[in-house]
Amino acid sequence: MSSTLKTGKKPGSEADAHQLRAWFQGFIGNVMRTLAYPGHIHETKIPIQAPDGTAMTLHRFATRDMADSPTPQPAVLHVHGGGMISSSVSLYAPAIASYVARAGLAFPSVEYRLAPGHPGDGPVADVYAALGFLSAYAAEWNVDPAWLAITGDSAGGGLAAGAALLVRNGNPTPPLAKQLLIYPRLDDRTGFRGGGALERYHFWTAAYNRTAWEAVLGAGRAGAADAGVPIRVAPG
Repeated sequence: MSSTLKTGKKPGSEADAHQLRAWFQGFIGNVMRTLAYPGHIHETKIPIQAPDGTAMTLHRFATRDMADSPTPQPAVLHVHGGGMISSSVSLYAPAIASYVARAGLAFPSVEYRLAPGHPGDGPVADVYAALGFLSAYAAEWNVDPAWLAITGDSAGGGLAAGAALLVRNGNPTPPLAKQLLIYPRLDDRTGFRGGGALERYHFWTAAYNRTAWEAVLGAGRAGAADAGVPIRVAPG
């Protein structure tokens, strides 16, 4: 790995969710700083509300032409990764802006709340609220609600899948046009138990995965057959 991406010592298997957050955000920040931010992509911060009334922010990444188009435009709701315990839209901004430049589509991205402070189905409910906002205020933000898609990587992919399940199950949001899940983190049952010669080469280890899921689900519940984890939280 180049010195550009080095972030100090990797946490041990005993690291808690807050320690993993600090390490992961440092790593992702260094990765994102290697990307050139397209100068013609503009970010607009839109205040929205979570289901419990808490203020959240939806960040719209788009060109001026997309924002000012006389006809409603397709949009792809982006959900960032980070194990549901770390990262932010601001950290992911260079990547999101590059998606806009390459795809020619607007990418709003939701600043959902993180576990362990906001556990359970809280993060997926925040993502679903962002979908609801884009649908309800489509005309105001120049979105064609018939062409609304959702995407996310890693934990963001899992949250995107969970929000899509809420749409499918009849919640009051129009059907999604598409979902694009990028190596989605769908399942709280960590198949690989860790250990072995290859463990030191793993970026996101089995121990990290269990710690992150327990921050979302509670101690001892990740992977437990009798935990009753809702499918919208762990769609795998």
